[in-house]
Amino acid sequence: MAKRKLVRHDATGESPWRFTFSKRKIDIKTGEREFRKDFLRTLAEQQSTLWKDILAQQSEEVAQLITQELQSRKNAVTSTSEFSGPVPAGTRFKWKVQNGNKLCEVFCIENPPQTRTIHIFGEKRNLAFPWIYFLILSRNGVMKMSWVFYSNKSLRNEKDTLAFPNLPNIHGSDPYEMCLGSECPTICTTHNNWYQTFHDWFWHSKFINDNNAWMTHYTNATNTIYKVRDCEAWEQLSLTDPTQVIQLGWLPLHMSLQQFVETMVPRYGELGTIENKDKQEVLKKLKKLDESLITKFKEILEEKMLFLGTHLAVPVHVAKISKEQISILFSSLKNHLMATLQQRYKLMGTMVTADFITSTQYRKEESQ
Repeated sequence: MAKRKLVRHDATGESPWRFTFSKRKIDIKTGEREFRKDFLRTLAEQQSTLWKDILAQQSEEVAQLITQELQSRKNAVTSTSEFSGPVPAGTRFKWKVQNGNKLCEVFCIENPPQTRTIHIFGEKRNLAFPWIYFLILSRNGVMKMSWVFYSNKSLRNEKDTLAFPNLPNIHGSDPYEMCLGSECPTICTTHNNWYQTFHDWFWHSKFINDNNAWMTHYTNATNTIYKVRDCEAWEQLSLTDPTQVIQLGWLPLHMSLQQFVETMVPRYGELGTIENKDKQEVLKKLKKLDESLITKFKEILEEKMLFLGTHLAVPVHVAKISKEQISILFSSLKNHLMATLQQRYKLMGTMVTADFITSTQYRKEESQ
């Protein structure tokens, strides 16, 4: 049987959809039934491609809206010279991340090589230390996490790498944080002398052997660095030649200081999603875009339906009834699609910061 192909071309000459119908004589009795059969078959074959074509035309606008959302969060982890409170002596670097009324700050504070008496494994020992770097993460002015690292030299910039300390009370796996315990006081980074409070607490802590993940860095150092194979050897080295501690092969953290901060802040900064007001504004814009896409899709199908109805000699009342059915169908489709899209946008809003910062980090690494 001969085929009749109806093709509509857009302004570029491309055809975003194609309809093929059997060429046949349709009388009044069979017209409605045959029209429905052919139309539904063609719609099922073509609607997916048609929807993708229309959505592709709007993809740039969708991308712009997502970019605006990312920018509104202001969650890029950047080094800053601006300080909202007291600046401790020895502060080398500081990072600041703002999201609405949520503020996360990270301080990197340097301590030069020194010898200290600490309480470790039930005994007081006089031990030498290389360059020590404390990282303090605060949320809205209150310390929430802290880290301690070594280095055999003073850091030049944020791209330098640090090393793990040979101390207990430091978690052996990511995120490598200090055990603050129950005795750590509340550290408010907006108060004067806040770092002195932290500093005194740390060095007066009791470093204990829990035989668990909090002993990992101490154990790794004793197994790989002979001169600090145990506390007795470490103390003997400290008494005879304390400068040797800046020549030892401390086990490295396999990322730069900047990369470490960029990794930790999204996890523990608790910046949340974008502010509700901003979120609603973005959703409103996306909802408007969704409605325009659905309306355009509906109009095109109605246009094709009337066009086909005319060429297939379908009675006017049949075409009218079919158009009404299409309106009912798309009303249901619109409600379902809008609900689904809104859920996806909400999920996207909660996840996009970590993904964005991670991708930014990878781009930085590739450009270096």
